[in-house]
Amino acid sequence: MASYSLYRALAADDPDNVHLVAWISSQRAQLHGPGAITRLRATSNEWLYHAEPASWLYQASASRGSVYHELVAFLVSLDPDVIHFHHFMGFGIDAIRLVRLALPRARIVLTIHEFLAICANDGQMVTRPAGKLCESASPVRCSGCFPEVARSQFALREIWFKHHLEFVDLIISPSQFLKSRYVAWGLDPARIRVIENAQHCTTRHRPAAADSGADLASTFAFFGQLNPYKGIDVLLDAARHLRQRLRRARSDLAPRVVLYGPMAGSEEFRAQLTEKIAAMDGVVEYRGAYEMNDVVDLMSGAGWIVVPSTWWENSPVVIEEAFYAGRPVICANIGGMKEKVTHDVNGLHFRARDPVDLSAIMERCLREPGLWSRLRGSVREVPSLPASATAHRACYGTPENG
Repeated sequence: MASYSLYRALAADDPDNVHLVAWISSQRAQLHGPGAITRLRATSNEWLYHAEPASWLYQASASRGSVYHELVAFLVSLDPDVIHFHHFMGFGIDAIRLVRLALPRARIVLTIHEFLAICANDGQMVTRPAGKLCESASPVRCSGCFPEVARSQFALREIWFKHHLEFVDLIISPSQFLKSRYVAWGLDPARIRVIENAQHCTTRHRPAAADSGADLASTFAFFGQLNPYKGIDVLLDAARHLRQRLRRARSDLAPRVVLYGPMAGSEEFRAQLTEKIAAMDGVVEYRGAYEMNDVVDLMSGAGWIVVPSTWWENSPVVIEEAFYAGRPVICANIGGMKEKVTHDVNGLHFRARDPVDLSAIMERCLREPGLWSRLRGSVREVPSLPASATAHRACYGTPENG
C-alpha cells in the first residue's frame, strides 16, 4: 500500500508521467492480459507485471527472460528518468541489474521494508525454530536457522545481494533503525536516506477530538493480522494477567480489549487463539477483518492502540494510523516501534514479549488520572501525501545533478 499511496501522491501533480508497475503472481490468471504486462484501465498508468515468484534463498527472478523481454522492454519504452523499486519481492533482486544495464542514465531508487537482503527467514531477523530475536546475520548463524542449507550458500547470498544493491543510486529506509541494520551489514550510510512511507490514512477524514471519558481511556485496541509475529498472544496473555490482578484487588476498573484483523498462522495457532479469546469473554472482543478506509474511524472508538509485535518491525503502518487518528500507542520497546513512539510522550513502551510488563502498563493506563489526555496531546503529526511526495522527489534527482 505504501507504493500505491506514493504513486497517487506523485501522479496528482504529474498524471501523464508517473507510472505504477506492480508485480503479481502469474497464478492469478484472471487479472492477466495476453502478455506479461497488463494495463488495469485504458485511461490509467497503472500496470501489472505477472511472473512466477522470485526464488526463496536468493530472491532471484524465476524467469530472467521474462524480466528482460517483458518488464525491461516495457520500461525502456517509457524511457523514465527515475525508477523507484518499492521492494524487490516478486520481481527478483536481479531485475535491478537488468534495468540498470538497459537504462544506464535512469536514476534507480529502492525502498527497503524489512531485512530480506540480510535474513532468509522472511526478512524478520528472528531465529528458527526458537523464535529468538537475531541481532546480526552470518553464514554460521544463518545455517543454524536453516541447517539444510550449506553455510557457503549464505556467504554467497550476501555477496549476491550486495552486488545487486550496487546498481541502486539511493536506498530509502522508512526508519533509522532499519538503516542502522543495513549499515552494520556493510552498506554505505551515505547511500541510505530515511523517509517515512506515504500513508494512505492521511487521505481519510480526521476524527474530531474525543473527550477523555473513562470508557475511551480504558479501551485497548489491536489492528492488523492476528499472527504470532504481531504478538497477539502477548496481548491476550497481558489481558488475562490484568484481569487476575484487578479481581484480586477487588477493583471496579473494567478494561476492554478489542481486536481487529484477520486470523493468520497455522491451524493450530488459530485454534489456540480462538480458545484464548473465548476464555476472555467480557474483556476481549474480536471484531474480525476491517477495510483499510475504515481504520481511522475504528481507532477513534478506542483510547489506546497496542502494537505488541514480537519481531523488530521497521515502521509499522498501524503506528502512523494511530497517530493520525489522535491516539497514543502502547508498543514493544524494540526496533522501529521504539523509534516511532516516544515513551511517556506520545505513547508507552513495554518490555518486548513480556505479557506481565504489558499488563502493568495497561493497568497504569487505567489508574493514572490524566495520562491518556497528556499523551494524546503530544501525538505527532503524520506527513500528508503531498509532503511525502515532496520528500521523495528530493531523492529523484538525475545521476548528472544528484
